[in-house]
Amino acid sequence: MAPNAKVLSTNLISVLPIGARLVKVGYVDNTDAWNRIYLGPAIQEKFEATFARQLPSLKSDTDMVALHCIGYGGILCLSGLWQFFLLATSHEIDQVQRALEKEFRLNNLGTPPVSIHQHQYIQKVLSDFGMETCQTKSTPMNPKQVLNRCPDEEPPDEEAKARFATVIGSLMYLMVGTRPDIAFALGTLSRFTSQPQSHHQVALQRFLRNVKATQCHRITYRSGQLIGYTDADFGGSVVTDGAYSTSGYVFQLAGAPVSWSSKQQGEVATSTTHAEYIGQYNAILHPQWLRTFLTETNLYRSPITHIMADNQSAIALSRIP
Repeated sequence: MAPNAKVLSTNLISVLPIGARLVKVGYVDNTDAWNRIYLGPAIQEKFEATFARQLPSLKSDTDMVALHCIGYGGILCLSGLWQFFLLATSHEIDQVQRALEKEFRLNNLGTPPVSIHQHQYIQKVLSDFGMETCQTKSTPMNPKQVLNRCPDEEPPDEEAKARFATVIGSLMYLMVGTRPDIAFALGTLSRFTSQPQSHHQVALQRFLRNVKATQCHRITYRSGQLIGYTDADFGGSVVTDGAYSTSGYVFQLAGAPVSWSSKQQGEVATSTTHAEYIGQYNAILHPQWLRTFLTETNLYRSPITHIMADNQSAIALSRIP
């Protein structure tokens, strides 16, 4: 069974600091000033238990204090000679900032985005498989190429099978981390890992050419609510054996993907409405975990999570099942 592209907590951890209020603390060589800071009873104990004893170690006027918040909560991070994180509500972060302003000159540095990518990993993968100087392709798959098995073709040798599986495994790590755009193509090719035929190996070579062309792609988080998108094909597009449809979803937070999935459906859909409805059902199950995770961190709350779909019949059926 092909692996499924599904990201859970890794990207959520990356997106939590979005909406950061970065401030620069000037002239922090006065230890007495740090000792005079009082944050109020709500967070004084939390603050001191975490890092108050380390504050006198700040000696440079270039040390940074980053105040991060998202939604209804936030993360407090001071970095300079050392780094640490403290979970806190946005109200508590406001208290910290007001306390710092009484003793230090603060400069507001704005709200920077957060980007994640795997550029160096891609270069390593291309080098490992001799594709670092290959020509590039603008798309990961040829939509007109059918990848069904050819029953009359000779089975591949063990070396070809091992190489195919190794490439798939290496690209799976890339896709799970930062590349939802290749989830469908990679999930499709991974179905043939046990017995890759010649046209599957050609398709994989094309896939690597596209990875080279897009090696600088990255996910950038800025701001925005949690929202989901779902879609499905009908009966398979490039693999029609068995007539199984493929459905997928992607959920965005802070304006960029935090979780995604591309998966062959477990039953044969009888219509496009049926295939889309299965895809919508699978997508609806996932935000339950996302919302629970975000609620437990106390950093994000929203009464409604919208999930977008493009099949009007399936949307109508979901309203009155």
